[in-house]
Parts: sequence; structure tokens; C-alpha cells
Amino acid sequence: MKKSRFFFLFFIFCLYPPAMQGQMATGTLQGHVTDYNNDQPLAAVVITIEGSKLSAHTDEKGFFRITGVPEGKYNLMCLKTGCYCTMSDPVEVQAGKVSEVELKMLPGDPSKFLYISIGGITVTAERDLIPENHETVHKISAGEIEHMQATNLGDILDLIPGVERKNRPGLEKKSFIGLRGVETDRSYDTPDVFGTKIIVDEIPMSNNTNLNSGTGVGYGSNVTTNVGQGIDLRGIVADNIQKVEVVSGVPSVEYGDLTTGIVKVTTQSGNRPMRLKMKNNPDTREFNVNGGNPLFSNLDMFYNLNYAHSERDIRQDGDEVSRVSGQLNLDYISKPSG
Repeated sequence: MKKSRFFFLFFIFCLYPPAMQGQMATGTLQGHVTDYNNDQPLAAVVITIEGSKLSAHTDEKGFFRITGVPEGKYNLMCLKTGCYCTMSDPVEVQAGKVSEVELKMLPGDPSKFLYISIGGITVTAERDLIPENHETVHKISAGEIEHMQATNLGDILDLIPGVERKNRPGLEKKSFIGLRGVETDRSYDTPDVFGTKIIVDEIPMSNNTNLNSGTGVGYGSNVTTNVGQGIDLRGIVADNIQKVEVVSGVPSVEYGDLTTGIVKVTTQSGNRPMRLKMKNNPDTREFNVNGGNPLFSNLDMFYNLNYAHSERDIRQDGDEVSRVSGQLNLDYISKPSG
């Protein structure tokens, strides 16, 4: 009987020794969190022990306390909105004792800057040094467009490095674009098939039809088309453009079957005063009027009218090109209820 009782007690001891030891070999970790710049206490800071589920929050005076911490060395992580995440040096916790630690957090925007603290040395750097986007993105603002006196989107893209476009500014010749592509053997610049996609106000202008090859035929005569060349950039008025983003290389698959990049165009919109603009270049004359007015409290209307005329060869009568363009945008402004 005594022998069986001994084996029973031995079995219980072998089954629960970690729990018994864990209850005995724990300590307490407490500390104070302050602002790195002015040493003011920081409240509502989340303190977590790396590698465990133990955590605590600082009070109004910046103090925190974590009990039941097993013996060992731990790193503490501090999290707070408006501050950089801070990782402490290893803190040793001993059984039955209270370990004290002083922590500092640096205020800042983690989305714009990186913050690193090693051995008391603090380093902050712009996050642009480690770009989040893998593509090369070039941006052109309305101010830059205004200064270069552009006539169409093709003229604007001359500001982008790596753009294959040889035509001079104006309307006298077709204008296409190829980003990081190889020129074809045609007499004018054309992109590769499924090469560069043009997107205006989130609407793709390039598609599988105008990027395929072929020549139109009508009653025995060849008809000149844009098939196999993409979008003629002369049709997109420069004075109606708010900004342009050019993504070189292969962007996300959300943009479809393109191979060399995209050109994202955002046109003007919203409530704006009416503006009348006229240009008189050596071979191109242009007239543009636009403006925006509120229709209702949450609905704005923006309009743009454009006329341009270009003489390609003054030695030949009728060798000229004209462009008539109009656009009407309705912008709905969502307002919070209540």
C-alpha cells in the first residue's frame, strides 16, 4: 500500500513540475516611460515583453507594472500613436524581486521617418531611403505643365527621362510614347505591342484593340489608323491636366497586360474660377477656356473647351490639322451625416 502511494505521488510530481516551478520562479517588472525630447511622462503606452503574452499600459504619470514574469532576460517593446516604436535593452528579471527600467520614446510619424536606437545612439532618417514602391514613379504637377507651355500630353512627357518621343511640340505629327521600349521600324515613334498604357481619370485609354497591329481598308484605299500604335497623345489637352504620374517598368497586375509602364493622367475638377487662355506659337494656335461651378451643396461641375490649329507645311495648301476637344466633369462631395 505504501509502495503504490509512493508511485502515485511521484507520478503527480512528474506531471506538474513546470507549473509548480513557474509559480515559484517569477518576478515583477515595472518602469517609467517619458518623452525623449522633454522628459515628460507618456500615458497610454503599450508595453509588451518580447516573446511572451505579458503586457501593460502606462498610467497618466507614465508608470507601468507587470507581475508574474518568469526569470530571465527580456526586451520590452513600447507602442504609442504619434511615437516611434521603441525596443529596450535586455532587462533581467529575478524570482521574487522587482526589476526597474526607464524607457524613452521619440515623437514622430513612422510612415515618413525611420527611427533606430542602438546602445544609446539615436538615428532618424527619411523613409524614402527605403522606398515602399518597387516601381520608378515620376510626377509632373500643374505648375510644371504651365511653365513649359505644353499643347498636349505628349509635350508634357518630354519632362520624363527615358521617354521615346522625337516629335517636336505641337500638333503637326502623331504623338505616341514608349517607356523603356525598343523603337519599331516605322517612320514615327510607336510603342511595343502591349507596351505603355494611358489612363485618364482612372479610365484606361489604351486597350488590346489599339495596341494590336493592322491597317484599315476602305473601298480599295488604305485608311490611316492608330491601330498598333496606342493612343495619339495629341487628343489629350495639356491645359486640362492637373497632374501626371508615369510608372516605368512593370507595375502591378491590376493595370492589365502591359509591359513597359503606365501614364496616369488626372484632369482638373472641382469649383474653380473661369479661365481663358490663348497661345500663338510659330505653327500652332490654341484657344482654351475652363472653369468650375457648384450645382448643389455637394455637387460641382467642371468644364473645359479647347480648339487648336496647326499648319504642318506652309508650302502646301490644306496641309494642316485641327483639334476640337470638350470635357464635362461632375464631382460629388460626400458629407458626413449628423
